[in-house]
Order: sequence, then C-alpha cells, then structure tokens
Amino acid sequence: MKREILRIGDIKIFLLAKEFYCRHCTEYTHICKKRNHRYGIWFLIKVTVSDNNDKVKYFIIGEGEREERFPFNVLPGKFKHAGYSGAEYWQYGHVTCGGWYSITTAIELDEENLNRALSSANEKGELNADEKILLIKLINNNRQRIVENLVAEGVLKLEQDWAHWEDLKPLIKVFIRGRIIHLPRGAMITEKPNSYKADFTWGSIKIPFSKTSQYKSEFSSPIFYSGSPTIIECRKGGEPYTIYYDEFMGRKIVYHYRFSYHDFKTELVNCEEEHAGHKHAPAIIVWDDFDRYANYLFYSRLGDILFIPVDDFINTENLQPATEEQFNKIKILKGSIENQNGKKLVKKGTALYHPEHGLLEIQNDAIAYQVPYYERGHD
Repeated sequence: MKREILRIGDIKIFLLAKEFYCRHCTEYTHICKKRNHRYGIWFLIKVTVSDNNDKVKYFIIGEGEREERFPFNVLPGKFKHAGYSGAEYWQYGHVTCGGWYSITTAIELDEENLNRALSSANEKGELNADEKILLIKLINNNRQRIVENLVAEGVLKLEQDWAHWEDLKPLIKVFIRGRIIHLPRGAMITEKPNSYKADFTWGSIKIPFSKTSQYKSEFSSPIFYSGSPTIIECRKGGEPYTIYYDEFMGRKIVYHYRFSYHDFKTELVNCEEEHAGHKHAPAIIVWDDFDRYANYLFYSRLGDILFIPVDDFINTENLQPATEEQFNKIKILKGSIENQNGKKLVKKGTALYHPEHGLLEIQNDAIAYQVPYYERGHD
C-alpha cells in the first residue's frame, strides 16, 4: 500500500498501512459511523521532507477503539494508573474495563513500535472514498503534532516551504525557542526548547507555566501602597496567569493564580515563600481575600499573622484575631504588645522575630489577625 498520498510544500506523507475494526462491518464507511457502531480505524504513515529523505518519521493516526489488543499491536508507553473499574491508563493508550483498546489520535513510532506495526499490518488494497476523506481530516487535525516532531528532530526547517501549513510557523517558533529571561530581583523565566513549557524561578521557588510570544512585566498596582511587587502576566493551560513577587526583609514572597473572567472572586491564589534559603510549604488563599489584603500579605505579615494598622480603612470583619499559639515562636526584640478587647495590639516601632520567617518591624499601631488562608502551609 506504500504510496505518496499528500504533499504540503516540502513535506511528503506516505501511507504504509491501515487497520480497521468493527463487529459488524468489513470496511469503514460513513454508514458504520452513522449507525453508532463501536469501531476503530488507524493509518500508519511515513513523513519525510524534500532534500532530506534520509530522515523519516513514522506515525499512527486514527480514531475509535478495538478489542483484544492495541491498534497495530503497538506498545502504549508507560503505565500511568488503573481506574476503580479496572480500566487502564497508559502514556499513549487506554483499556476499558470491558476490554476495548484505544490510543491517542497521533503516536510517533520508535523503532520497536514501528517493527511491531509493520509486522501486524494487513494491507487491504486501495482506500475507499470515506477512508480517504477521514485520512486527510486526521492528518489536518494532527498537523501541529506532526510538524513539532519533524522540527524537534531536525527533519523540517522553518525556512522550508510548508505550503498551507505556513500558519503554524509562528507557533512552532515559540515551540523550538529556548532562552533565559532575567527579571528584576534576580528572578528569571527559563523557556525549555522543543516544548511549550517555561518556568518562573526565584531562589528555590519554581512555578511552571506556558510559553508565550511575550510576557508582560510591570511594577504598579492600585492594591499596593507599601511597596511595588513585580507583576508577571503570562498564560497557563491556555488561560491568563499572573505572578506577583517581591522581597521584603529577607523574605522572597510570591503569589500566583489563574485568572478566570467567570468566577475570579473564588479563584485560588497560591502563596510561596522562601527565607534564608528555606522554602516553606505553599499556602492557598481565595482571590477575593488576596485582592483585599494583598498589601498586608506582602509587607505586614509574619508567618500566619497579618498586622493591620488600626488607622487603615479596611474591612476586617471576616478576619479572626491571632491566637496565643501563633505567637509562641515569635520573639519581641523591642517594643510591646497589648491586649485590647480580646485582640493583640502591637505598638508602633515594635520589632518581631520569627525563627522561620525572619524579622518584621511594625510601622504603625496594628492589630494582629490570622491570615485568612483557604489552606495553610506556613506554620
């Protein structure tokens, strides 16, 4: 069956074999699908590039499922986990509790799987009209995956002719790009080559997110008045992602969250902190609370305690007073703390020291409250 079926600029695609499975039909047609038969069809293809015929990539593309074994008898990669029903989840495949096997819509074949696929291939002559339409559809649906593999292996170059796949080039430029972007305060963004992944790193704090064509960085925000944290706007999982970070009295403090336009008030904000080279367990706070108390979370917090000046016009009704237990590890280096109506009033000029979080100097008379964590992680 080996023959060239498609040429896209310098990219050449050959069909090597097909596999079809259905309890009721002998070949794939639109009627099989229309009748909701439980079927599967897969194509073994070879992809190469003009003037580079010595480098070849092989893929299986398809849809559906079959009984007894995986399509073309390939190995589905690493075992991930088993479901409660007995279903199996693999790196490239899935097995239902009823014994139906499926693979992801496009699999790049290594040498072992290629040999297994060629050995099990059962050629059945020419493709019918429905199979041809489906094959072109599957190639088009998986074109990004195919091109990523070709470029990563050096088979395909950006300067070559991609014909009507040229629209993929801006995305592939981001995919192959690997660089380090230095940010203020010694932080950095590290982009991984041949990947869409990037990491924000600052000391021992690491936050993964997605590469973008550019990252927005700024220092000003109306929710801060005691300092100016750096704000990085990027993306993660296809959605906007924001990172706030600043260093205050020896503490590296980072808050980061996914922004949703639908339910942003209930979004969860992750808190990371490092002091003296020690990274604390992450904590989580609801975005609405972060938005209200962000300035204090950065510049008036020591561990799990917020110190809110008595003269600040801010609603503290939903905050709980700090407890004696929370002050057990805190030493008063200078100044004083008074009890006022069941709350701790920390006087202006007081210097507090926590062995795990360092020093905090109180600039104005302040009431000590518990940080309104959704999930605690500090102390």
